[in-house]
Order: sequence, then structure tokens, then C-alpha cells
Amino acid sequence: MESMVFQLSARFHEFLFQREQEDEPLLVINHMSARGPGLVFCVRFTLGDGAGGENCRPIFRSELTAYDYDNKIMYPTQRARLEKLQTVMESAMYGQPGSLQAKVMVEDESVGTKIPAKAVISEELFSKLVDLYGYAW
Repeated sequence: MESMVFQLSARFHEFLFQREQEDEPLLVINHMSARGPGLVFCVRFTLGDGAGGENCRPIFRSELTAYDYDNKIMYPTQRARLEKLQTVMESAMYGQPGSLQAKVMVEDESVGTKIPAKAVISEELFSKLVDLYGYAW
């Protein structure tokens, strides 16, 4: 299967990868079409300590950023009223029916730099994030 490549604005690409090393971006997409994903959410996580000191549980930061793929617009990052984000994201990470976890390549459209990123394609999860983002607004 050929890897998906998303061409992102330089601003959003920099936002995804110019952060602290201890957290990682996760893209949430509702569906794929020939033109691309439409609206994309970005959440950030680190791997928390598990039993015996193993890193295993994703800990999601209380921030949610939206990006309009078609118009190349990055919306403000929400940081308030996201108490449910951990629960919503954690349930999707463990094989929620109708969701697909994938590695995608994200490309800075201005310079062509490609970097791999994790993504979840799920209409149900996406809908829940739309609700959280709107509530936090």
C-alpha cells in the first residue's frame, strides 16, 4: 500500500514538528478523499509510565488544534475545557471499530520536507473532537 502524503502549509508543518521532543503529534482525520483529508485535528501525546517502568500509556496534552487542509488555514489551539480529551483519545487508540491507525507523510508545501507522522482515521473520533473543539471555543 502506498503511503499517504499530506501537503501542509509551512506554518502548520512547523507547528507539528518544532516542539518539545517529549511529545508527539497525532493527526485525527474523519475520511480520505482524492483531494485530501478536509479538516484535520492535531493532538499531542507522550508515553506515560506503565507497570515495571515501561512506557506504554499515551498521555494526551490538553490542547486541540484544527487545520483546514483545503484552504491551508490553521485555527487557534484550544487549551480550555478539554477535560474529556484524554478519555476520548484513549478509547480510540485501542482499536475502536471503524477507526484506522496509520503512518502518513506530511510535507511542507513550501520546501518539500517530508516527515512521518501518526494518524487516526475515524469519523466517530473526529465527530467527538469537533464537539470538544466547539465547546472549548
